[in-house]
Amino acid sequence: MSRYIPCYDKKVRAMSLLLTMGIWAHRKHKQRADFRKGIIKAHGYEYYLRYRTWNRIKDRRKYETVEAWHRRLALYGFDENGNELNKDVRKTPTKERISMTKDNSVFNTLYEYLSEQPRDVQTIRQHKWFRAYANEGNVYICNSTKSPACKISKTRVLSKAETDDIYALYKQGKSISDGQRLTFNASYWFALFSAFHM
Repeated sequence: MSRYIPCYDKKVRAMSLLLTMGIWAHRKHKQRADFRKGIIKAHGYEYYLRYRTWNRIKDRRKYETVEAWHRRLALYGFDENGNELNKDVRKTPTKERISMTKDNSVFNTLYEYLSEQPRDVQTIRQHKWFRAYANEGNVYICNSTKSPACKISKTRVLSKAETDDIYALYKQGKSISDGQRLTFNASYWFALFSAFHM
């Protein structure tokens, strides 16, 4: 005679399902933890960190273009096959590695414009003003004196490393929402490109 007893009570069935899912999640967590410990024990913690980074960025399908994927790999010191780049490249600060893979002509043009004359720029969607200026190799944005103004709590630096990727989205006619998946400052980037007719 079977020991299985049908359960028709929804609450009991739900609790049983949650318990089963909890046991499954615990087993998966334990498997990942054991796998992590095994790698660290065999190769060291630094190797594990490199392994984890490679698994996070290796998928080509996450990037708009092959060039964007290659630049991303170069930032973390990998080639497209997962091999580590020269140690001298890896020691280079992350923000400077991008310049080793491609000339940032878009950023340089924008920097020259803002170096000559800081400018109040209006965002595309909400038509709010912000102040943009360049100094010591960086492009900065802050609150404008014009109204209505963007609410920028403190001065921000627009990263040189993300210039080419965000500009590619702008030239492809992508929306600001698409750009915000790449950077929080997408609306300011798009406004600058539009203001200077780039």
